[in-house]
Amino acid sequence: MEAWDEDVLIELFGKVRDDWINNDLTTWIGANRFYPGVSDALKFASSNDSNSIQIWSLCRSVAA
Repeated sequence: MEAWDEDVLIELFGKVRDDWINNDLTTWIGANRFYPGVSDALKFASSNDSNSIQIWSLCRSVAA
């Protein structure tokens, strides 16, 4: 079996995550555990038509 390239896996993970977030945020939130307040921040950000970069920035600020 060939070894997986770390950069390829990172890119694939990011793409799958972003696609899931963009297509079904509710189930993505349900499948993940978050620091207190992050789930509410995601719901708020998604209700304002934010993109995933804005959502992740908000997550980092709430988790800090």
